[in-house]
Amino acid sequence: MIRNRILSVAGLCCLALAGCGGGGTESDAPVATGEVIATVNGNAVTAPQLDAFLEFRRQPLDQPEVREAALRDLVDMLLLVDETRSSGLLTTEAQAALKVQEWSFLANLALSDMARSQPITEQEINAEYQRQIELTGGTEYKLKHMLVPSQLEGAQLISRLTQGEPFDKLLAELDPAAGSGGDLGWVNLVQVPEGFTPVLKNLKPGEFSPIPIGSEYGWHVVLLEDQRSFQPPALDQIEEGIRNSLSRQRLERHMQRLRSQARIDLQSGP
Repeated sequence: MIRNRILSVAGLCCLALAGCGGGGTESDAPVATGEVIATVNGNAVTAPQLDAFLEFRRQPLDQPEVREAALRDLVDMLLLVDETRSSGLLTTEAQAALKVQEWSFLANLALSDMARSQPITEQEINAEYQRQIELTGGTEYKLKHMLVPSQLEGAQLISRLTQGEPFDKLLAELDPAAGSGGDLGWVNLVQVPEGFTPVLKNLKPGEFSPIPIGSEYGWHVVLLEDQRSFQPPALDQIEEGIRNSLSRQRLERHMQRLRSQARIDLQSGP
């Protein structure tokens, strides 16, 4: 119990100090709002602050004895805050860390409001599910590939393959320790770089790509070993992943809009 109390006081000290602003003086503290239920050296503790403290500790709000104990902890916290201010512990580094905590809290507040006011709908999830199925092309491909840094090296490998050299022999030359590193297994078009799509659609099992395929990783020479019809997973198996993906996309659109409306001046130095 004593350890829990110490931890709760220490944790909430960060929240209290975060509201003190850059100067660390009493005049920097925000004006308390709500019913004042205690004062410590002129600093007010309000009923909403006590409620927030109880919620932080996952304690009930409506039990008098619990509220009384929590209020004593808040009083102790304010005493430690005063000691921090007076002892010079609120350094520039500490103020910066607390400011970042404040920013993080406010940003999360905005994200929570967005999730509440703009929920991802079942219609959006179903539409994205169908879109993903269409992107797969209805086919899975069993692939091997060789990855090289330049287009010229890829073209040289294709020339050697055209002359009859085995794919696995060239793969072993590139990286003798790779083992099965060139084996991509069964994949669909969603799981490979975009440049693979037009090439794979024109290959037959046993054929290799006629040109190197560029991606962010380098240049690929691909061998199509086999192909089969692709059976997509049921919606309920991937619904949560789709929801998270749509949420990330929505957030990125929101951030792009905020950036376009803001005046941002990034300094050249750190």
